[in-house]
Amino acid sequence: MKEVKGENEFLSCNVELSEGVEDIADALKLWEDQLYAVEPLLAISLKLQHLQDTTRGIVASLATSKKKLLQSTRCHKYKRQYLLKMEDTPKKETALSDFSSPDPIDEYVRLHKCKRARDVNVNVNANANTDAGDVSLSVTAEEHQTCVEALLRWVDESMPSVAEPHLTASRKKLVALLTKGESHGKAKPTKETLSNADAFCSKHWAYYAEQLHAAHNDEYAALRRVCATDIGERIRSQMKWEQSQSNSVHVVTPAASAGGLQRSFTQLLGAKDALADCQKAVTVLLSLLGGALDEYDEQTHNVIKREEAFWNNVRIAECESEALRSLSLRVKKHC
Repeated sequence: MKEVKGENEFLSCNVELSEGVEDIADALKLWEDQLYAVEPLLAISLKLQHLQDTTRGIVASLATSKKKLLQSTRCHKYKRQYLLKMEDTPKKETALSDFSSPDPIDEYVRLHKCKRARDVNVNVNANANTDAGDVSLSVTAEEHQTCVEALLRWVDESMPSVAEPHLTASRKKLVALLTKGESHGKAKPTKETLSNADAFCSKHWAYYAEQLHAAHNDEYAALRRVCATDIGERIRSQMKWEQSQSNSVHVVTPAASAGGLQRSFTQLLGAKDALADCQKAVTVLLSLLGGALDEYDEQTHNVIKREEAFWNNVRIAECESEALRSLSLRVKKHC
């Protein structure tokens, strides 16, 4: 009902504007010999009406995504408050058996599946045979294992001077332990019973743990740094943002998501700066237009005033000419 009401008000306003333009056109008949002064104003009025219609169309278009924008803003504020609150909460190591929440890796896989579904939904018109809604949100054991191996392979890319076969064998062994739970209930081998291969795996896996923990800390720091700015409240200057960044401690974000988050944040700031520039340009143009219209109004009245004075002088000159002619004839009779 609200949308219908808004549409009716929009159409009613357009009718009123059209009637207003017709009234102006009717008023032109009274000017007749001074159309040169008011015709440009009518053209400006029509242009302003077109601009107003365009503006209303843009506002109506933006309103369609209002709910989604509000949800995103509320989500951002919630995440921001959560991350800032976590600053005062001491971190502690938690055993796997203590987790009652869903597996974080499964949640990570599920999130990417949802993202792919949204991407398919965006391009669904390009492929009529694609069913964007046919996406299972459950995570299979194979998908879980693939994700674990991909994360470990990402760490291996930074492993210095180690033959790929050794890394692959060690990684696959760890993936099997992590995904099949073979390590539960087994005693950890001592240094005396470790073979060379086991010793390499132990060192390799310690490197995994160290790098994954460092990546977690860096990504968490990136999240907190980004959420420290309440970007939904105001538009910041890109120059000020770069200056504040140069004065802050730089945190390297090796994780792909953290890098993407930083790029997305910078792009969002840039987009808001571009929007601010457009708003400034529109404001300046409207201000110039208002000033120009005021000056136009003043000059138009000045022209009308001067024209009235001119025609008064014409009438005076005509009367004077007739008076001179009449006097001339009278004088001639006496010559």
